[in-house]
Formats: sequence, structure tokens, C-alpha cells
Amino acid sequence: MEEKYSLQSTLKRYEENWPEMALPESEAVVTLMRLNDIMTEATNQTIHSLDISHLAFEVLVTLRSYPAPHQVSPTDLYKSVLCSSGGMTKVLKSLEDDGYISRIDNLDDKRSKLVQLTATGITKAEEVMEAVCQGDKAFFTNALNDEEIKNLNKLLRLLVQKLEGTRNL
Repeated sequence: MEEKYSLQSTLKRYEENWPEMALPESEAVVTLMRLNDIMTEATNQTIHSLDISHLAFEVLVTLRSYPAPHQVSPTDLYKSVLCSSGGMTKVLKSLEDDGYISRIDNLDDKRSKLVQLTATGITKAEEVMEAVCQGDKAFFTNALNDEEIKNLNKLLRLLVQKLEGTRNL
């Protein structure tokens, strides 16, 4: 990722040149967006070092999060990850070619197939997720103490829960 200006310099520029936009809410959004960039870059480095794309990682981890036998309809899978349906089709084909997933008959709907993790897919999902979790832990513990992490989680969860409550899902 190309190096970006620091958060502080970005916020200072807003303050100096567009003070009416230097609101606490705007600062929170800019801060969260910058944090997302940093976290995504770190996660992608870990994932790519294990020879898998970000979208493939999302699919494997999503499937692994369902109860055994770790299967779901493509529609439910699509709702759980951030990609287009065309992108989903391509990544599912690649994961199937690599032996990480199989497509099995859907007994409830003869017109569709379910996506199911294979044993190899479970192993890959767990390997990559373990590496990502280790990176996440290092990322946060290098910056915050345990109490700060708990407080951050509490505030972020509260924010998301309240925002999700305002949408019709």
C-alpha cells in the first residue's frame, strides 16, 4: 500500500482549511476509515503470504463459522461476504478447483447446490484464521492495553448495534 499521510496531519488539514467539517463525528469517521486501511493492509499481507486471496479467505472463514458440515447456500454465503455475485462465482470456482470446497445437492431446493467446506478447506480456513488472529492480537497489544481493548470493543459494538438498529435488514 502506498504510504498515506498520518491521521493527525489529515485532521489538522481539515481543522485549518475546513473548520466547519472538523467535527467530532467527522473525526471519528476519518479515524475509522484510516484504521480500516491499516487493518486491511496488515490482514492482506498475512493472507497473501499463505497464498490465498482476501475474498477466498472471507468465503472459507464464513463457511467454517457455520456448524458442521460447514455448508450454506450461495445466496447466504453472498450475504455474508463483501463481493459481487460475479466475484463470488469466480472465487467459488477457484476454491473448488483447489479442493477447498465442494458443491453438493440441496435437498430443500433441487434447482440449487450448497457450498460445503472440504477437510482441506477446513484446514486452510483454520490455518489462515490462526495467522490473522495472531496478527490482530499483535496489532492491538502493541498499541493498547487490555482495558483499552475492552473499552474499544464495547464502544464499537454499541455503535454498530445502534446503527444496525436504524436499518431495515
